[in-house]
Amino acid sequence: MWPHDLDSVVSGSLLEKLRERYCIPEEFVLVAPDPGQRAYDPIPRGFALTLDALEAGLRLPLHPIIVSCLSLWRISPSQVAPNSWRYLVAFLGECYYANITHTRNLFLSCFRLFKGSGGYFLSARASFRVGGAPSNNKGWKGRFFYVSWSRDWGFGVRWAARAIDNTAPSLNNEDCRGLERLREILPGSQAIRAMNEQWLAEAGLSPAAQGMFKLLSLRDGRSSSASSPRSSADPLPVSEDAPLEVLEGRPSKRAQVVGSGKAKAGSTKPRVAGMKRAEREEGPSRDIGGPSQGVAGKRSRPPAMDDLCGIRAGDDEPLWSLVMG
Repeated sequence: MWPHDLDSVVSGSLLEKLRERYCIPEEFVLVAPDPGQRAYDPIPRGFALTLDALEAGLRLPLHPIIVSCLSLWRISPSQVAPNSWRYLVAFLGECYYANITHTRNLFLSCFRLFKGSGGYFLSARASFRVGGAPSNNKGWKGRFFYVSWSRDWGFGVRWAARAIDNTAPSLNNEDCRGLERLREILPGSQAIRAMNEQWLAEAGLSPAAQGMFKLLSLRDGRSSSASSPRSSADPLPVSEDAPLEVLEGRPSKRAQVVGSGKAKAGSTKPRVAGMKRAEREEGPSRDIGGPSQGVAGKRSRPPAMDDLCGIRAGDDEPLWSLVMG
């Protein structure tokens, strides 16, 4: 018996909220499990995914480096503990903001994958440390849903027990230079605490449209723009054709969702914009807006995951929510 022998608390109505909140394109079909269905049950052209993985920064479609790692490990995404996604996403984001070319070999030179009693997890190699992740994510195994896609995922979607080879890979000269810079960056990284949807989108880790981050919010009867993880003096670059103020590019509130095998048709498809990497001068750029600089100002937070799921977290069960600012 797999250690994930649990019913899911995720309902079809919750999936509607998740699609909007985490900018999941309509091409991905979301299904709420029926009682008795398990995360390891095979489904056509898909697999189980946990809410905690989304909270950790994992987005659909999956980043090519993530696809490459899953292909190498030969395991399904829901077998990976949530903190491991935080490390992978933080690595990719820090590489982007520091102008380091991210490769699978570079990532595997920073982290190793281990098999535990409850699944697989990443651990930093010697001389690496990434802070900010919760010490545990109790209950994550019961917060799963199914996702299917008409295209090839690029890795095997069925659950499997695999022996992991953690031999450090060979690096080329560019990877070696990147590794030395990451030795300095990762120990002080604030990426896990500071990441939000805008941070993910600019780093190419979320399909969110650029315009959604300029939405006006009402605070105490007056409108103001939501804060981002960057300093207010260093705003994110916006393309010339991106909307400056509101409304354009916001994902549809009623996207297609399948709950317990029944589909709910959405009115319109969400606008999914591809993020172009901004041109940068050579040399480190973390000091002009990378996540390690912390978070400026107060943020308007969306409902936390325990609110969405209708469950309450205990002292030993931290539930982290990404800011959509």
